[in-house]
Amino acid sequence: MSATGFSILYHFDFLKENGHFPADLSERGEEIVDYIPGVSKIRLADLPTFFSGVGLEVLGSTLEVARSVDKAQFLISTSVYELETSVFDVLKPKFPFPVYTIGSCTPYFEALNGCTNDYLRWLDSQAEGSVLYVSQGSYLSVSTSQMDEIVAGVKASGVRFLWVARGDGARFKDVDRETGMVVEWCNQLRVLCHSAVGGFWTTAVGIRLWKGFSPASRCLLGQYFGISFRTVRRLLRIGKLESDFKQLEVGIW
Repeated sequence: MSATGFSILYHFDFLKENGHFPADLSERGEEIVDYIPGVSKIRLADLPTFFSGVGLEVLGSTLEVARSVDKAQFLISTSVYELETSVFDVLKPKFPFPVYTIGSCTPYFEALNGCTNDYLRWLDSQAEGSVLYVSQGSYLSVSTSQMDEIVAGVKASGVRFLWVARGDGARFKDVDRETGMVVEWCNQLRVLCHSAVGGFWTTAVGIRLWKGFSPASRCLLGQYFGISFRTVRRLLRIGKLESDFKQLEVGIW
């Protein structure tokens, strides 16, 4: 979770106090929220998607987790201070315990070691940059009909894919190895570092996007519960990182 997302959830009562929750985003989505500590002006529609659907259903437990931080002895964030400076400058003096920013915890060099997994052998047989890697995260808040459309769209595109489908393989019964490969788990970093992977479709923007920058040149990001694309847009605009990301193409839907 980004520090921005955490601050929004931790200060969620401010949304209620200002009449912004509950709210119909189709009518009020353009209204501006400018009172969340550390978070600059943001449209109501750009907040994490907890206004309806699965996001609303799990909001209670999510807020409970965010507020449990009060019982902690320290807080470790896998975000980067330079990306969310204003938020961390608010959070650090707010808590009576240390707040550490450690960046991505990605064992990059370990990904270069050899591996004999079946899916890696399949990738070895594919052309460079020809495979779309799809991993929707440990928690996916889309409806069955939405997922059916996503799967049908990828199949219809003709793009070869490696898809991580945890316990949901029934949708892929007609997939053969000429079309793609479906697995329940894979070593994500090794996959992203493979030369055959030319695109990465994911939903958990924070750490997954960060992992995807160097190995894969194209990212497709779906907006689901708990995700704020404001953080992503800011990340891509930071001048000091521009040279590292100039080859990155990002699609947001």
